[in-house]
Amino acid sequence: MPNISKAGELDPTFASRGRFSHHQYNHVGPMAVLESTGHILVSSAHRTEQHIKLLRLDAGGVPDREFGTDGVAIVEYTGALRVFLSTIITDETGGIYVVGDFNYAPDSYYPVVFHLLPDGKPDTQFGENGQAYRVYRSISSTRQHRPINSTPGSKHSSSTTPRSTSGSIWDGVLYFHSRDHIVAITLNGDLDTEFNGTGFWGAAHEGQPVLLGAIAVTEQGIYAAHTPMPIEDYQSHVIVTRLDHRANVDETFAAHGHLQLSTPGHTLLAARLEQSTSNHHFVLACRTDINTYDEGTALMSFKRDGAPNTHFNAGQPVIIQKDPSVMASALDLAFDGQPGDHEKIYLAVMYEDEAARDPLVLLRFNSDGTLDNNFGTAGWAFVGESGTALKVSCQANGQPLVACNLKLATDPRTGLYLVRLTR
Repeated sequence: MPNISKAGELDPTFASRGRFSHHQYNHVGPMAVLESTGHILVSSAHRTEQHIKLLRLDAGGVPDREFGTDGVAIVEYTGALRVFLSTIITDETGGIYVVGDFNYAPDSYYPVVFHLLPDGKPDTQFGENGQAYRVYRSISSTRQHRPINSTPGSKHSSSTTPRSTSGSIWDGVLYFHSRDHIVAITLNGDLDTEFNGTGFWGAAHEGQPVLLGAIAVTEQGIYAAHTPMPIEDYQSHVIVTRLDHRANVDETFAAHGHLQLSTPGHTLLAARLEQSTSNHHFVLACRTDINTYDEGTALMSFKRDGAPNTHFNAGQPVIIQKDPSVMASALDLAFDGQPGDHEKIYLAVMYEDEAARDPLVLLRFNSDGTLDNNFGTAGWAFVGESGTALKVSCQANGQPLVACNLKLATDPRTGLYLVRLTR
């Protein structure tokens, strides 16, 4: 009798025994699943290299040799200590925008966008002097614009944790999140000065700077989840603001454009904001109890107009905190895109327990906010001896893809992989 995998295990039909690896995939960057073709894009920008790499796979995890050179596209850059990639966005023609931060000096960053043609060739018409990228030097961020170390001391330092971010194209303009700014550019790469008069919006609330944790771009506007700037500690609430295409606060949303979400007894840091693909509501993932070994996750849901989503845990936050002294801190969030109440929510967390065990962990929730008992162990999938699920996305059939580092008991090598789990 063949072995039948249960939901939440490595899918042996994907790539090589459930894992894709490649010598050019030497740093985990953002990924994207293309709805039109099912292709998977994964990215890498290693600290020792002066270029970014984009790999395209078919739906089964096999490199697409027609993309770039043997499935790998490379775009060189100059003038940066390093580039940190944050999101991949495609337009309706198949053009690819890879967004990141251009680390031009210690603790100093500009937004950067790389552009590739659908076949993986760098678009040398996009930037200056034949460069396939643009650096937006009028928008500068420093480390002071980011929170204090957001994870307690462990083998996973904050420097290895990817920044959660997002972006999308709305009415021909690409909006994206770059540290504590929202940036708007035309598809040719120019700043769209209709947005705030400058092409960018510095995150602020009531005249005070805030920590911009995540954005979601929809036809209703740009939803920005931000956290009050910590002084001695983080606060127990976050705020979601909706902006229009001019960066004006949309006062028809929630209370005069701002929705306050709170978890009494837990400090909060906004990490990821996603819109359901079928039910027109949002889920916000926040890290809780920041800088403690009990650091966990809160999930909160609201409708497009800012009203509570009472279908999701009766409108109350879902607190994920497996046990005291166990870290389960939000890294990424994805909907599986299935219709109606069949839709599932995947949550990637940084996990470590008192015994310093730290397997790759992915959680799955039902649309009402309850853990899905049919996935893993009571909704928690533990994979390997050690690892971290850094990014999660879903294919058209709802199967989760996880960009991760991972070590299996059957393999002495700890490596960077794209894995697919059974559904």
